[in-house]
Amino acid sequence: MPQRRSKPLRELLSAAPSGCFLWAADASVALGDLAQGTSLGGALPALAGRSVLLATPDQLTTALALIELDGVARRLILCPPDLPADQLAHVIATAQADAVVAGTQGAPAAARELPLQATCSPTIVPADVALANPRETEWIMLTSGTTGAPKMVVHTLASLTAAIKPIAAGNAPVVSLRSREKSSTRDAWRCSWQRTPSYFSSVHTVPAPIRSNASAAVSTGLASMNRTG
Repeated sequence: MPQRRSKPLRELLSAAPSGCFLWAADASVALGDLAQGTSLGGALPALAGRSVLLATPDQLTTALALIELDGVARRLILCPPDLPADQLAHVIATAQADAVVAGTQGAPAAARELPLQATCSPTIVPADVALANPRETEWIMLTSGTTGAPKMVVHTLASLTAAIKPIAAGNAPVVSLRSREKSSTRDAWRCSWQRTPSYFSSVHTVPAPIRSNASAAVSTGLASMNRTG
């Protein structure tokens, strides 16, 4: 098994202070809950060492699956939900996928014959998620702007986060910052994720800076990786 050169994503994000969440239009997950539970039901041990196709329907479930499977799966193949069936079959064969993680609606038809089928959802259940020997996980991302079968690029978490710069003390990362009101606690801000014309998630306080630079960057931008570019 390849030696791991960086901490797994779950371990990085588990260091985030309380009050940090992953948000979607109709659901949210506290990073603290995910550090002590799973979004994959009981499937996580069975996915260890496998080449896993991520056929999740939205950014939140994709983020949850990536957090849990980095350091566990041998390979993660990020599949955009609108990928045509014939191209999906090509991706499955080329990447040697032997498992699929999908949302509650089930896997796409081209992936239903894979040996292991698992479901990811924002419902976190308590589980022993400690990794004794995390592995180096390949992140396979599809390129855009090409014709015919999609081309695949191999990354690792270390290569994806190599250009991230340390965050200065006192500067907490946010998606969209609105100083709606001053908090009595220094360095606490009111943060909101805005969709015009109204907010689709409640306003919450993000206290204290997140000191792990990799954790900070991925917690704010991880969901954007569920794309073809």
